[in-house]
Amino acid sequence: MVLSNQAQRAWKTGTAILSSLTAFHVVFQVDYGDHDHCFSDIQKWYRNKMDTILLGNDAVNAANDTAAASAAAATSLSSESINISNININDGIENERVGKR
Repeated sequence: MVLSNQAQRAWKTGTAILSSLTAFHVVFQVDYGDHDHCFSDIQKWYRNKMDTILLGNDAVNAANDTAAASAAAATSLSSESINISNININDGIENERVGKR
């Protein structure tokens, strides 16, 4: 079946639009996990720009400052809690072994 020129033009236009939307989604929207990938930098830039547009510049700066402070606090607390939990777990194992003898 041969398509008319108008139908072919519509098909090509629709294909170009759908391909562009798919590429936009793959580059900017898809979450590839926590590890770095080839789209990490452009996704960070895009998300920062969208936050600035939707929330305003002051809200984005305040959110970034809060997130950075909480991430630094969580990192220092998590390393301390890991060390403390390892000590507690090892003490509990030693106490159980002594009690079984």
